Amino acid sequence: MNAFKAYLFVVVGGSALLAAAVFTALQWGSLSKFSAFGPEVPTRTIYLVLGSAAGGVVVFWMARLTVRGALALWERRRQEKRIISKVRREEDRL
Repeated sequence: MNAFKAYLFVVVGGSALLAAAVFTALQWGSLSKFSAFGPEVPTRTIYLVLGSAAGGVVVFWMARLTVRGALALWERRRQEKRIISKVRREEDRL
């Protein structure tokens, strides 16, 4: 079953990447207007697409970093609890 899931993920992920590449190529030279709470600025659509993609990658990395940090803190807390319980058992034994 794991091999089937792996193939499915590869096919779906590859299809999504191919679609993104095709849509990006189709939008390459198109002009658009961009406004972020100010005057409209004419720009190429490709810059908006690439900026959005870069922002998505940064958000993914930050989420991954946050999860890794939380897991490291959780593991450290578990280790400290084990040490505390071991010391308390030793104290009770004495």
